[in-house]
Amino acid sequence: MPKRDDRDSPVDAPDTELDAWFAAARAAPPEPTSDLMARIAGDAFAEQDRRAEQALVPSRPGLVARWVSALRRAEVAGLVAATVAGLWLGIAPPDSVAGVVDTVWSGSAAGDTAFVDPLSAYDLALLEE
Repeated sequence: MPKRDDRDSPVDAPDTELDAWFAAARAAPPEPTSDLMARIAGDAFAEQDRRAEQALVPSRPGLVARWVSALRRAEVAGLVAATVAGLWLGIAPPDSVAGVVDTVWSGSAAGDTAFVDPLSAYDLALLEE
């Protein structure tokens, strides 16, 4: 009994009509026209030129351009403003802050160990193990 597939037609039965069409297609394979080949070559050359022009354009901006674009952002602008303010107060503190700074740095506020942390957070983390 011949085997059957899902379409309920015999698989082993010869299909002579379809084989004749396949044989005719193999005997005379289609050849592309010269006009089609010229258009394909023209498109390929145009694509090569486009990619060559694209390769000449730098894909990443330089270091200066990245710094300038970063300075335009609000986060970096705030960081720069805080840094400049800290330097300004550190180099030329106002009179109201100068007394506090002298007291802290001279060590005469409440003894020399007033601002020393006996156990830092790092030491406490090691003790917990």
